[in-house]
Amino acid sequence: MSQHIEFISAGAGSGKTYSITNRLREELESQSVQPAGVIATTFTRRAATELQERVREALMEAGLITLANQMSQSMISTVNGVCGLLLQRFSFEAGYSPELNVIDDKQEKRLFNEAVDEVLGEDLDRIQRLNGLSYRLGIEDKGQPLWRKQLADIVSAARANNCQSDALPGFAKQSSDELVAHFREPITRDLDALLFTAAGQALTEIDITVDTTGATKTYIDLLRRVISFGSAKNLPWPDWIALSKKGPGAKSRLAAEPVQSVAGDYEVHPRLTADI
Repeated sequence: MSQHIEFISAGAGSGKTYSITNRLREELESQSVQPAGVIATTFTRRAATELQERVREALMEAGLITLANQMSQSMISTVNGVCGLLLQRFSFEAGYSPELNVIDDKQEKRLFNEAVDEVLGEDLDRIQRLNGLSYRLGIEDKGQPLWRKQLADIVSAARANNCQSDALPGFAKQSSDELVAHFREPITRDLDALLFTAAGQALTEIDITVDTTGATKTYIDLLRRVISFGSAKNLPWPDWIALSKKGPGAKSRLAAEPVQSVAGDYEVHPRLTADI
């Protein structure tokens, strides 16, 4: 195997394909390499096809018809394409079938969900806790929890970085500890009861017949959302954040101050730390 490795840094339109084409033609013409021994990777299939055709054309112009026809034996493709060709060529040695099927995105999602279902089994309590956690942290889309998607992202990152499964709990703790470190120390006040009471009080004090602004109408809806839960214990954290920042129109701001004050302590809520 050659010990010579050459790195060439070149931008778009600088003639990379032209240079590689000439280099390959020279190597093939001098018989330093054979078409079946050529491996080249590109980012796209289109680029791979262009490179292969250019080399074939260069060989044809040089009168090397046989070599040009043998270029079909070369491995010029994307990284995934070259790896697939290698698996096919050495499938029996690797203990695999030469008939390879590349799964598409839909199949990948289905297989992943089947694997998750196999792990969770019929542990409905665990699934409900994951759904609740996803909801409280705002990890959802149109009311649907997205913890499976985030789990898939973690699995993908672990595979890409060759992380072993037994190392993941340690990474999880390190990640959560680093995040929690940015928050202030949790407090013992019953913030849930205080927020629920403040929201109810604000609703009685804000007169929507006097304050008819759009901001006030939106704020009233947010307050009613708190009351509809029956307790702030089930209120998602994005709502806590919204209550700490948003307010009604100028005429009703005084009534909203207690709500904003309590909601602003969301980061010291012990349940938020527990959720993280």
